[in-house]
This record gives sequence, C-alpha cells and structure tokens, in this order.
Amino acid sequence: TVNGGSDTDTQITMTANTASDPSGVEYYFTETSGNPGGGDSGWQDSPTYTDTGLTPGILYTYTVTVRDKSGNQNTAAPSAATSATTTGTAPNIFTTYVANPTWGLAAGDKGPEADPDGDRLSNSLEAWLGTHPGEHNPFVTSLASTATTVTFTHPQNENPPTDLTGYYEWSANLTDWYTSGNGPAGGATVTFVPVTSGAVTTVTATSSEAFGRIFLRAGVNQN
Repeated sequence: TVNGGSDTDTQITMTANTASDPSGVEYYFTETSGNPGGGDSGWQDSPTYTDTGLTPGILYTYTVTVRDKSGNQNTAAPSAATSATTTGTAPNIFTTYVANPTWGLAAGDKGPEADPDGDRLSNSLEAWLGTHPGEHNPFVTSLASTATTVTFTHPQNENPPTDLTGYYEWSANLTDWYTSGNGPAGGATVTFVPVTSGAVTTVTATSSEAFGRIFLRAGVNQN
C-alpha cells in the first residue's frame, strides 16, 4: 500500500509499505489524477517518493508498484490509490478549474478546447460560465428579440478564472464575425452590453439597423 506523508503548497510525499526480496526490491510511484504538475517517480530503491512542483490546493492521487531485482524482475500489481491535497489556496486559473476532482474528467479531457460532454461548450467556456465541463449544459437560458435588439441570459461563474476573458460576436451570414461595436465596412454594427447579477449574465445586443436574421455567439480567450 501507499501512504500519504508531509505535504506543502508544492509537494506531496508518499511512502510505500516496505517490501523485501533476497534480490532486493524497487518501487515505482504513479500519479494518476493528471492534475497540473503531478509526475511519476520512475523506478527507485527508496520506498518514499516526494512529488514536487505541484499546484497549491489541488488533489493528487498515487499508486505504487513494486518489483524485485532478479533477472525476471517479478512485478506486483499496483497498490490501491491514495490521494492527498497540497496545502494553500488553488490559484484562480483555468487549469485548476478543470483539475477539480469532482468533475471526474480524464487527463485527456482537460484541455481548453476539449468538450468531454459534447454540449458544444469548450472547457474554457464552461469555466467562464461556471458550468460542469462533464455534463451537458445549455448556453442560453432565455431569449427575447425585437427588430433591433436581442436579449439573452446565460450562466456566469461568479469567480471566473483570471486567465480567461469572455467576449461576444455577431454575424449576418455565419462566415464573417464581428466583435461589439464593429461590422463590415460601411455596414451595420452590433453592440453588446452584458450585465451580471450573481451567477447570471443578461446580454443585450443592439444593432444599428434591423436585420431579418442575426447570429450571435460567445467565446473565451485564455490570457
């Protein structure tokens, strides 16, 4: 088995139950959460491993595998997993949002453009909205329009990652997209005014002329 040890803001120490063999033994600690900074030990003689360069306030999970030093290198099955959380407060950045173990995301599903739940909201957009990146979520929760305005609401993370900046764009043809206050040369413009109250943002898009139809979208830049 593997047991948690002393933890700091940036490191976790794990110690395996000592094994023995006439030929000697070595240990391999595997970090399985995929959270930022976590790493494996490689094969080593010591039953203790300190994983460094970790992120404060994040949970990391380890197993340990033991093998002997005979010519056959007989290898035991990995131990049960043991988790520990670094001390300190997690920084308010995108990577720590998707690293939240309650989301249950696989390591390959944590990228900013990944969409593990298939709802067409990227992880970075889910982090900005404050929605679950592993569960299907609607972006628009209400919608109303007049000849020159469209008003819609969407969820809003009340404490969004500081390295994300949200924006809105409009298009008349789904090909050419324009940011707030802009439009084609000599043509119409659309201005977005978002107002956030708690965990909901209400956006009013006002066009300089009436449209038969208009397309709106939101996006996120990672600073």
